[in-house]
Amino acid sequence: MKTIDTRFTDYVAMGDISDVQKTAQKNKGQFFTPPSIARFMAEQITLHDPVISLLDPGAGAGILTAAVCERLLAEETPVHIHAHLFENDPDILPVLKENMAYIKSVFQETPHSLTLDIFSDDFIETNACFFDEQHLFGATTRSPRYDVIISNPPYFKLSKSDHLSYLMRQIVHGQPNIYMFFMALSAALLNEHGQMVFITPRSYCSGLYFKRFRKWFLHQIRPVFFHLFESRSKTFKQQVLQETVILKAIKQIESPSHITISTSEDAELQNGHTIHPAYETVIQATDDDSIIHLPSNELDLEIVDIIRSWDETFFNLGFRISTGPVVSFRATQYLTEKKSYDGIHRVPLLWMNHLQDFSVQFPVVPLKKPQTMLKTEASSKLLIKNQYYVFVKRFSSKEQKRRLYASYYSPRLLDHTDYLGLENHVNYIWKPIQGLSQEESLGIMALLNSSLFDSYFRVMNGHTQVNASEILHMPFPSYEAILELGETVKYQNCSHNKFDATQINTTVMSFLHIPQRIQDALL
Repeated sequence: MKTIDTRFTDYVAMGDISDVQKTAQKNKGQFFTPPSIARFMAEQITLHDPVISLLDPGAGAGILTAAVCERLLAEETPVHIHAHLFENDPDILPVLKENMAYIKSVFQETPHSLTLDIFSDDFIETNACFFDEQHLFGATTRSPRYDVIISNPPYFKLSKSDHLSYLMRQIVHGQPNIYMFFMALSAALLNEHGQMVFITPRSYCSGLYFKRFRKWFLHQIRPVFFHLFESRSKTFKQQVLQETVILKAIKQIESPSHITISTSEDAELQNGHTIHPAYETVIQATDDDSIIHLPSNELDLEIVDIIRSWDETFFNLGFRISTGPVVSFRATQYLTEKKSYDGIHRVPLLWMNHLQDFSVQFPVVPLKKPQTMLKTEASSKLLIKNQYYVFVKRFSSKEQKRRLYASYYSPRLLDHTDYLGLENHVNYIWKPIQGLSQEESLGIMALLNSSLFDSYFRVMNGHTQVNASEILHMPFPSYEAILELGETVKYQNCSHNKFDATQINTTVMSFLHIPQRIQDALL
């Protein structure tokens, strides 16, 4: 037999689709898969049978199907693969057809065989009929079924009133993302013991908007493998703001004893690290939010064990966390350019910029944002009482070292007002009826700013936003421990309201009796 080139992924990647890529990224949320990642995803597929039905629901130029075909040609036993590819972008469709024609021609020179159908229809609209209320926990007998589904779906947000959101309404809560629909519908179309391999943002692993999806999805399938990329910016050639994860899941009832989690810095998959945590470490059966925790190394696993050993949660201790009520573009009539306030006509307006040194600095000069707002009967619903709080930044920058950033606030800092304005990019921690005490505020601030809590939060949160719901259900030390820690921090900082990160870390670690080797790794 003559020598043939079976590096299909390289063939697809070398196609001249640069202009198409730019358009797809901007308008359709498509990020084309690098060859190294495509091959890696195909390697995760376990081959059982000589005949395989394959679905590629967001095919693009076809690189993932190409990677599967490339993988199958390395098998000694002849394999027949029948593939369904969905791609509704008219700009990329001719490229996909050309690539698949080439791969099919190569298969004719081998003992293996390939048949395929390319659909120019929208994948969700075409198949959503197999995902209805009556068959919420399984596709209908009329639906197509697949042994393997591999995908890099588009990523973009939809409105709750969008036509596709209505079709997939069983899993929608708040503002959905299109990739979640691809994952859910694919899970419904899998054969029993079928496999799905997806590369997506990690945001579905936590957060209130994805809760209904997670509960449904984890009832359908069992994750067996995750791969994490340590850098957001180096996974794709295009800019991706969210952390990216590769998932392999199997449609089965029984849960595996362990899940494999590997990591690499970027798309080249070099210098990787692999751990095998227990299934319950990653997905807790008792967790009503169904959050998927993704530790990336042994240190993360130890931190998870420490924090989960605490019996209390933030909510059970009586604390609450809410989002700042001032949305600037909706409250323009109340915002002023003056930096001074009297508490009668104008009150301070705090932004993330005011959260500095784990405290609040006001005013900030220069700051091209209004720092006060009018106090009127109409604006009163946007104001919060001037009392003790812990303010938490809702967003971290793309490659920021610290995910959690909390600031202690004392009402004495801005003591000529009974009320404050708080902008929507800041969460505030409070307590019903009597409000937080100084010791409670200081203790919570110290805990959230410790490397211990920040590391745990990164395990459970894979995006730049700090969701109030995630903090609300985090395990916490006892109430007495929080008060005692607050007293200690109060004593250390009795003369000023600026806090040193190293001192806070050292204090929290010592107070919680964290083993020295873990302290050394975190500090």
